[in-house]
Amino acid sequence: MCNTAVLTVKYYCRQDVCISATKEKDIEAKLKLVINDWRSQNFSFSNFKARGELLLKGLMKLFQV
Repeated sequence: MCNTAVLTVKYYCRQDVCISATKEKDIEAKLKLVINDWRSQNFSFSNFKARGELLLKGLMKLFQV
């Protein structure tokens, strides 16, 4: 393989890595937003038969449309 072909392959591999890293960074930022949104939520559970707390309790209507 000639040097030009090797350099071209290395260039495209490097470009793919940079694109993937950018996408990963975007996903991590969105995940942090989701975690922050759900962190403040409180959940109440109720018993289901004799299996323990498995059901989410219903909440009162918080917003009126």
